[in-house]
Amino acid sequence: MDNAMIAVGLKRASDVVHERASEAVVAAEANNTAAAERAASEASRMAQVAHGVNGDGLESAETLLREVRDRVPEDAHDGLDTAINEVMKAKERLPTDLPENPDIPNRSDTGAPRSAPGGR
Repeated sequence: MDNAMIAVGLKRASDVVHERASEAVVAAEANNTAAAERAASEASRMAQVAHGVNGDGLESAETLLREVRDRVPEDAHDGLDTAINEVMKAKERLPTDLPENPDIPNRSDTGAPRSAPGGR
């Protein structure tokens, strides 16, 4: 489902990375190592395709994944290390010299998701 949402432009891959990292934190807090590993693996997979200009989502995802790594048993560290490395690679791919587009509202400015043209 995430891939379809990304493909049609309803979600950014970097946002999905952040969502999966958040899920990994929740699973780790519940001592559900398997679910934390699955969510981290999905975050890693999404980070491999993240190419949007939303570096904040990737930065937050990296922080969350590091937090999960600190909470899960050592045997889960390899998968989390992979996910963290993929997020770091995705951050390196982000363009750094793009000008701001005044016609596209920043989600953090409005506090709400972008709406379709015409407010729908």
